[in-house]
This record gives sequence, structure tokens and C-alpha cells, in this order.
Amino acid sequence: MGSLASVRFRVNEIPEGTLLYDRRSGLTVLLDDFHGKRCWSKPLNVAVQITNRCNRSCKWCYASSSPSEARGLWTREKVLELCRFLDSWGVNGVAFGGGEPFTFPSFALLCREVWENTGLDVGATTNGDLVTDDDLTLLRGHFGQLRVSVWHPNEVGLKVKHLLGKGVRIGINTILFRGGFETVRQIIENGAEIGVNDFLVLSCKAYGRASEGMIPVDADIGQLAAFFRKNRRLSFKVDPALSVALSSRGMRFMQPWVEETSGPRFLMVTHDGYVKRDSFSEKKVELRDFRLLPRIYAGLHSLEDNGGATR
Repeated sequence: MGSLASVRFRVNEIPEGTLLYDRRSGLTVLLDDFHGKRCWSKPLNVAVQITNRCNRSCKWCYASSSPSEARGLWTREKVLELCRFLDSWGVNGVAFGGGEPFTFPSFALLCREVWENTGLDVGATTNGDLVTDDDLTLLRGHFGQLRVSVWHPNEVGLKVKHLLGKGVRIGINTILFRGGFETVRQIIENGAEIGVNDFLVLSCKAYGRASEGMIPVDADIGQLAAFFRKNRRLSFKVDPALSVALSSRGMRFMQPWVEETSGPRFLMVTHDGYVKRDSFSEKKVELRDFRLLPRIYAGLHSLEDNGGATR
């Protein structure tokens, strides 16, 4: 992590207390003795679906992305403009996704520009197929974390191993499908074997190209819970649906403020210029002016979510 002298915290008051975040180390500290704001007044992280294009066409893709080019809002200049606004708003970071973000022209260079021109943490979720050593060289020291989506155990060695040890923090994302626990287990164990210690497990949702028959059932959740208990040395994150299901089995994930999948700590901007609560929300608002984001955020997140009126 480096010495504490090199840590530069961004400070946010949230309902749980005062949250300190350092983008270089990823260090997050919650001072729960300091009473935070009564409600959420802004998200901690904003996801930007920078493109709907992808080199794959996965049958479960919630975004229904494909290799065909989709028209969208984003240019390099627009991304930088948005990120400068997010920085002035005081959010912690921006997470790029898609589609596959590395299909966006000079994507690694763009991430570096955002890092150098703002105080935002910069991260991305990728299938890993298109990430090159030159990309990692550009990102090194100017990037938060690269999360690699893995759907088969063999992919850990094929597309994750070569990303390690090159100055960019790597995490693995995977999806729990119905009857798919063994695949998740093998992916995590293979990742841990090569030195990955950060895993995000998502539950499949019947959204986009995914069907109801892909949604995990209680037996799948039970197997996942037992596996988590046996492997406490590893760092696990889950989405809100799994968090609720696992809590009924006595498991609690103690740092919900770093989760980037739902709730008032999160906001999403789509490839075609709309704002949503999260990837699976039907409700969306057209983003005509970045300065309207605070008002849109307040409208999308209900008073109940925020614990009171948004300031």
C-alpha cells in the first residue's frame, strides 16, 4: 500500500459516518464515531457504460451487447467533461463498463487522462480479451482496479494470469447461475492459486438475454455460503440480491459502502446518454446537461432510499 504519508483521502459524509477513500491504495476507512449526513446527497461511484459494443455476444448479457457497433453518446471529450463534473461534485470514482470498454478507441489512454486531470478513482470491468501489455503500461500508477469477468475456470489462466504483476490491481467478477456453483468454486480457487484475492460474485438476473431458468435457486445459495465460510482468507463481494440471500444464512458483508451495484451510493450513465439507478433499473432519465446530475440523482433515488429528503 505504501507509506501513510503518500495517502490522500477523499472525504465523504454518508449516513453510516465519515468515509475516507484513497484512490492510489484503494484504502477505505469508515469513521462511524463521526455522525455523517442524515441522507445520501450524492453517489460514491458513478458507472459509465462507455460503449454497447463487445467482442463477445454472451447468452446471459444484461446489456445485450454484441460485436456490432452501437451508436452512443461518448467521445473522448465528452468523457473528460463528465469526469471533470463528477470530480467537482465530490464523488469518489468512475467505473467504466459496456459492452467491452477496451473496444473504445484508446481506452487505456483515456483512463490515464481522467486520472491525471481529476481526483477521481478510475476503474473498469472487462472480459480481458483485448487488454494488452501496452494498456497496462499506460494504466500503471494511474488507475484503480481492473475487474475481469470470468465465466469458465480455464479462462483464469488464459486471460487473467498475464495481467498480474504489472502494476494494476486485478479482481475477478463471475456470475452464479442455476446449478452453477461448481463453476464459481473452480474460478475462485483457480484465481486464488495465481494470486488473486478479490472476487465479486453476482447472481444471474432475467434481464437482457438471460432467462428465468438461469436464476440461482436456494441450493446454489447454500453451496456458495458454505464455500465462503471455508475461505474467509479471501476477499468476497456480492451483489445486493446475494447479500440478502446470504444474510438469511447468518452471513453479513460488513462494508456495503464499497459495493458498486445498487443503492444510493451508486449511479449509472448509459452508452446512449441516460441515467439509471443501476444496470437493471427500467426507469431512466435523459442526461442533457451534466450539471443536472445531482437533481436527476435525487429524483431516481427515493426518499426511502436516502433516509430522508436529499439536500
